Amino acid sequence: MRQLTRDCKKVFWLSLVLVFGLEAGQAAPLQPASPHDTASKSGASESLPAALATGRKSLEKFDFRAASFAYSQILKGDPENIEALLGLAEACMELKDNKRAYELVAIASDRKPDFYRCQALKARVLLGLGRRKEALSLAETALKQAPKNAQALSEVRGILGRAQYYCGIEPSLAFKTLESSLLPPPTRFHFRSLRTMALIKSNEKDWRQAIALYKRASLVNGNDIDTYLTIGDLYKKLQDIKAAERAYLQCSNKFTHSDKAWVKLGDLYYECGRGKDETSQREAMNKGIAAYEQGKKAQPSSAEPWRQASAVYLENGRLDQSVKEGRVAVNLAPKDAFAHYVLGVALMEKDMLEEAEEHLQKAFLFSHDYRKYSYLRELVHVLILNRKTDQALKITEDALRTAPNNPYSQSARAWALMCLKRYDEGFIILRRLIASYPQERAFRVDYMGGLYSSKRYGECLKETRALLALEPQNRSAWLCLLDVARATGDKKLAEEATGKLNKLPLDANTLTEVGFDAINAGATSSSLPAFKRALELDPDSADLLLRSRDPDALPQNSKKQKMK
Repeated sequence: MRQLTRDCKKVFWLSLVLVFGLEAGQAAPLQPASPHDTASKSGASESLPAALATGRKSLEKFDFRAASFAYSQILKGDPENIEALLGLAEACMELKDNKRAYELVAIASDRKPDFYRCQALKARVLLGLGRRKEALSLAETALKQAPKNAQALSEVRGILGRAQYYCGIEPSLAFKTLESSLLPPPTRFHFRSLRTMALIKSNEKDWRQAIALYKRASLVNGNDIDTYLTIGDLYKKLQDIKAAERAYLQCSNKFTHSDKAWVKLGDLYYECGRGKDETSQREAMNKGIAAYEQGKKAQPSSAEPWRQASAVYLENGRLDQSVKEGRVAVNLAPKDAFAHYVLGVALMEKDMLEEAEEHLQKAFLFSHDYRKYSYLRELVHVLILNRKTDQALKITEDALRTAPNNPYSQSARAWALMCLKRYDEGFIILRRLIASYPQERAFRVDYMGGLYSSKRYGECLKETRALLALEPQNRSAWLCLLDVARATGDKKLAEEATGKLNKLPLDANTLTEVGFDAINAGATSSSLPAFKRALELDPDSADLLLRSRDPDALPQNSKKQKMK
């Protein structure tokens, strides 16, 4: 059943869109002017226009911390100043403090309910709080109140268009509203409109138009890293690898203290090597690792480069290096679910089961997205290896109560049942999943593994052949075929599987297992090529070095025996 763990590794490269946000700043609380203020009332009023100008200038430059400070200072002396209230509210929104923004804009709108900016900004805050229908209604009100000048219409139409889009109104209508907000001259209000227009086009898979809109947005606001990263992501969707590379490099050169672009670039390099020959695969891995190293230098406190490097090393069977990088990642980000998952799987591969369980528990606990129940399967696996059968069953039962329709919570239950040799119960679940999700190969691999473990070799062979008809290069299927051949003594089948596996780009850990298979079959000499290829991929492995010289020098893989 070793192929079950191996197949789970594909979750490492699920596309994630990176969202960059500034930390929320603490705005100064509103307070009345003190009679003991050193500045006179007249003195304060004389400096007010300059202070307001400073706040406006900071907003236009997208320097929201400076704007927050400027408007907070004004409100200390003039707590009813509408422009300062609205300016501070806008700065708070951009600094991800929507609660504070709402408090400020509520005060402003109570004092001037007929002022279009009060209603418009309140609508924008409500969008950020997820109160979309209220936001749409207020935006429509603001449009009626707004004077017919370019800045007012640009601001209000932009907010209205975003509210229309997020309320589920026809995207083309929202796009037209947003397009009508782009009145000259360009202002900060254009930035959000352009980004939402780009998002609409991206959702329509019109990626080139989306790229053009994101580029226009970057000209309005050159300080938003997410815009630059998204341009690279869209070029990647278009499979324009060179353009994606240029976009990420441009981003890394502009934002020198961020690791984000380097991580994206490392992922790009590595993914480009997938499915290619071993030399290309190794070169892609090295380029990816080099990019992650640059990310570490750019932002030493970020866990992401360490985490991604750990995942790459794991996928290539470099377990010691994976564990080393993974431990740094979880120390830097103790609640990063994916980092704990990668480290947990690497430790399990090394038979360090107690520590593996600890990290896989954390991966499941800290995950709050679609990957949570993918992590559960490996947690169940390690619990059973640690002879915690009751705990494994309970956690799958709890998962089914929490997410009864989630296919991965169901597959985790099937996995637990089969590991406990309750094969028929597990097969019922897996057959249903295969019928409902034919594109999800992991369920087929689980089913094959269960058939093999229950010694139903004929059925296993049939299912494996069926999967290979769909995916001729599927490594897990060929490895399962080799297992069946060894179990049944079918030398012809073993030769077919070994011949195919020797042509496929395999990771060091998989190649090592192919070598173990040859030793188990008494074909010690034929194990040498597999061990030597594995050593080329993982030159730091002392185990592989010894085996490449003498396959009988070390005891056989203990984990493989446990899984059977």
